[in-house]
This record gives sequence, structure tokens and C-alpha cells, in this order.
Amino acid sequence: MVKKYITLLKNQLEKLEREEFDFEAWKTSTVIILTRIFGPADVKIKQLESLRVEYGSSWSMRAVSGSFDPISSSKKQGREIVEVAINELELYGEEILSPCGQLVEDSLSEVLTVADYKALQGIITEQDAIKKNEALNKFLKKLSKDELTMVLTHILSEQK
Repeated sequence: MVKKYITLLKNQLEKLEREEFDFEAWKTSTVIILTRIFGPADVKIKQLESLRVEYGSSWSMRAVSGSFDPISSSKKQGREIVEVAINELELYGEEILSPCGQLVEDSLSEVLTVADYKALQGIITEQDAIKKNEALNKFLKKLSKDELTMVLTHILSEQK
């Protein structure tokens, strides 16, 4: 999945170089992609949404650079945001995509005994999907209602 997300983001970078470029359309589609990957609360999304093409009279910018190109400035900032997202995906891989999975794992480790937690880890690493589902079903059925309630309570109380 990470490779597919990286491909999507690299396509967005390529769009920045097209002759017929609409910054607002690019920004909207990039926000949709980043939201799908990182969730709606990710800071990269907020940064991208705050980008504006400023056509105002920036005399100080013109004085320094000789000319002021608001599209280039916005493209540059957008490019940086997308490149950071790609770098995060390449560096952290799947773990950055599943903060919910980490929350569940943390909750289980808080509630289960060490032996039960290790047994669950063994089940999760099973490659055969049918065997894995059967083993998970059996494992969860042996947990008490109180243990399951505590796991769910921990998960829900840790939501941000």
C-alpha cells in the first residue's frame, strides 16, 4: 500500500510541471490524497490548505528578486509538503499508516497478561488468513467480557 501512496504523491509532483496547471485544483486533489493516507488531522493537510496564490503587490519581493511569481512560490511550498509526505512514507512505511493499529496494540498490551499478549502476537504473525482468523476468533472468545471491555475502554479513552 505504501508504494501505491508514494506513486500517487509522485504523480501530484509531476502535475506541478504541466503546462496547463490549476493550483487550486491541484491543491484540492492533493489534500484528498493526503487525507486518505494520513487522516484529516495531519499537519501537512493543514499546511497545504493554508497555501494561497497571492497576487498582491509585494514590492519587497519584487525588489529582491526582480519579479514576483506567486504561482511558483505556491508550487514550491506545495512541492515541499508532498516531498515530506513521500519521505515519511519511505522512512516509516506501514507503521505511519496505522496509528489506529498502534492504539489497539497498546491497549491490548495494557490489559492482557504477558503470556496472553505473546500468544496474540504469535497468532497475528500467522500467514494463512483462514488459520489466522480462526485462531483470533478462538483467542478473543476465551477473553472475559471485562477484559474486552477494558481493551475497548482504553482504545476509546486514548482517541484524540
